[in-house]
Amino acid sequence: MSVAQNLDINKIAEMLGDEADHLLNHTSQTISKDRLYLPGPNFVR
Repeated sequence: MSVAQNLDINKIAEMLGDEADHLLNHTSQTISKDRLYLPGPNFVR
């Protein structure tokens, strides 16, 4: 298991410090999420 998989959202917020709320709750006003292409679970790079 990688380090990233062991972090919960509270630990991530703690590491981000004062910017945590802004970074974790950001909503783009320029690109709607229906325009994003997200690869499926079988995507391997």
